[in-house]
Amino acid sequence: MIQFHDFGIDVQTYAERGKENDFPLLTQCPHCRAKRPLHRHGYYERNALTPHGDYRIWIVRYRCRECLKTVSVLPSFLLPYF
Repeated sequence: MIQFHDFGIDVQTYAERGKENDFPLLTQCPHCRAKRPLHRHGYYERNALTPHGDYRIWIVRYRCRECLKTVSVLPSFLLPYF
């Protein structure tokens, strides 16, 4: 599942910060609605294409400890399935 988050920064700043971005803490699973914080499960890289340049950015993944499903948090400037 994908959730969007507004980091309040542009794509270049997001790319420069990499894994040091201020990623949100997910406190409830969107799949099973368990009300406990999701575990940060890792990262994967995505391309972000803009008129001003192409960037490789890190996307954070979380995993629910109850249902074991994952959630990816995409910055709001990124298309989900491009």
